[in-house]
Amino acid sequence: MAKTPAGSSAIFRAGFLVLTLAFILLIVGFVTPNWTEITAGDLLILRSGLWKSCTDVLGAGENCGESKYEDEGWFLAVKTFGALGLGCLSLALIMSFVLLVAVSNERLARVNVYTGTFAAIFIVTSTATYTFKSELDQLGYSCWMSWLSSGLLIVAIIILECARKKANRRQMTLNHAAEVVSEEDKSSDQSIQMEDLTPKTATAIQPLVVHQT
Repeated sequence: MAKTPAGSSAIFRAGFLVLTLAFILLIVGFVTPNWTEITAGDLLILRSGLWKSCTDVLGAGENCGESKYEDEGWFLAVKTFGALGLGCLSLALIMSFVLLVAVSNERLARVNVYTGTFAAIFIVTSTATYTFKSELDQLGYSCWMSWLSSGLLIVAIIILECARKKANRRQMTLNHAAEVVSEEDKSSDQSIQMEDLTPKTATAIQPLVVHQT
């Protein structure tokens, strides 16, 4: 199995776990209709999300329909940025999983961090816009989950970037060590070749002696 971008370090694994948790929270916040919760008296509860609004009347059940903000331009921006954030986060999670179990690639690790950064920007923009347009005391758990997801995503990005830099430094160190060993091997080969060219004492040419008669 190939090593992770951090050389199978716990840093990358921790980043992957935080990223997964951020993804789960965003999914729950994205699909549940509790971005806004309004209680009217003791019998009526109004809940609104990105895709539908529900009216819960005590004793009469729940009635759901389109979101009450459906025709608002800012609401369309909230849904668009939220969908883009979810898409980028899903892609970042897939790339992180591939890096964890299959390959070790510096370029893919860098793209993974960039994708997560774009996801965080989209999610924060979407959630902040909805928060600004709503009453703070009326915000439901879906909105707060989206905020929590964006916070965890930022933490995950920082961890994954640290893992990527650590892996890059480790790879540079290994490459330098390999270059040093290669240079030593070349020097050793050259020394051996020079020794082979040096005449041996045992095979040295004997001087010619002339005997007079």
